[in-house]
Amino acid sequence: MADIKLWLDSYNDIYSDFDSRHYLKRRISEDFLDELRNELKISELLIGDIIFLLPQSERNEPSEKIIAKGLTAYFEKKYLFHKDKCQLKLNKGILLL
Repeated sequence: MADIKLWLDSYNDIYSDFDSRHYLKRRISEDFLDELRNELKISELLIGDIIFLLPQSERNEPSEKIIAKGLTAYFEKKYLFHKDKCQLKLNKGILLL
């Protein structure tokens, strides 16, 4: 298993510039998602963890826990959406057959 390591200038690099809400409710940036997709395409191994590299002066442990919780919820929600969508297509295909 491999890890994805991304360099960030601040935690705001993860989120959309136009969204000023709390970390748990903010929208994930398309640029951030594009970078993750690019890393996933390059990697030939299964991905274990996503590691964010930040300057020491920008780190804030309480915020990190909130951000990790929010990102986990976001990716779980996306996973379940696509899983349900694939299951629906499979069921429709079986019925059609």
